Amino acid sequence: MAYDYSISNISNISDGRLRRVKLPPWVDCYRDNEFKAVKNSGEIDYYGLFTKTELLEKATKYSELLEKIGQTDVDHNNALDYISSLDEAAFIVSAIYWESSSY
Repeated sequence: MAYDYSISNISNISDGRLRRVKLPPWVDCYRDNEFKAVKNSGEIDYYGLFTKTELLEKATKYSELLEKIGQTDVDHNNALDYISSLDEAAFIVSAIYWESSSY
């Protein structure tokens, strides 16, 4: 059992062209306080609206952690590029629940 995180810019949502970019779980700490829980097929998914500044601050802290432990994260780099490249004030972040069938 886990959550897959993704990010979408608001322009894509409003014009019907939803593009989701996978996001590492550096936003997980937001889930309890700032995400809205939505029941979907019996499971709870979470959605939140976050400013570009909030997301970049979290990404920076995650970058520092990765640097300390000598790791890289492709999803982190892709998400950071996506956030940085768009002239958006806010983004929708989703945490979609999935259950692995392998135990």
